[in-house]
Amino acid sequence: MTAVDIIKALVLGFCVSVPFGPVAILVIQNTVSKGRRSGFVTGLGATVVDSTWATVCVFAIGMARHLLDVYGTQVQAVGGMILIPIGVMMALANPFRTLDRKEHHLQDRVSPKDFIKSLTMGYSNPGAILIMFALFTALGINVSPTDGYKVVFIIVAVAAGSISYWALFSGILSRLRRAFKPAAVLWINRTTGVAVVVFGLWFLVSSLMKIIH
Repeated sequence: MTAVDIIKALVLGFCVSVPFGPVAILVIQNTVSKGRRSGFVTGLGATVVDSTWATVCVFAIGMARHLLDVYGTQVQAVGGMILIPIGVMMALANPFRTLDRKEHHLQDRVSPKDFIKSLTMGYSNPGAILIMFALFTALGINVSPTDGYKVVFIIVAVAAGSISYWALFSGILSRLRRAFKPAAVLWINRTTGVAVVVFGLWFLVSSLMKIIH
């Protein structure tokens, strides 16, 4: 392992966070309705998931592939069933319920629930580990379980890349947030919630079709 591998791991952590999915939708909703810190904390949930998959890629990719082959469809079905109610709650949530009536701007507030929702969404899609493995292979990151402490540097670098992406993403959204009117924020909540429900339905239906056939 060299410094180049560390840089590659940083790039991997950044790139693996880019694909638009349920977590990104949740980050958008929380950043727009609650503020930058809430969006960033939501992104940190995805960082934990990415770090987990990176660890699995280094130590047990063979076993992970076997488990995905055997139980991947069932896990995806359960993930879909989890995403659907989360999406419904997102769509029905009132982003203004904690506002001070004397204030007309949105507060920048953080809730542990945001982090937990992000974790749940991330782990509900175990197929993401295949994306992680593909990036490890494509970037040519040379690390193995026998590399000892060097493995830690790679995992930390992946996490740092992911954190950098969510900090940038939530920061940009936060600046744009001031341009949104309350009605627009409410509709963003509704739309992002429906989008997560659609992801959940897609996970559930596609996995059930595999089970049936």
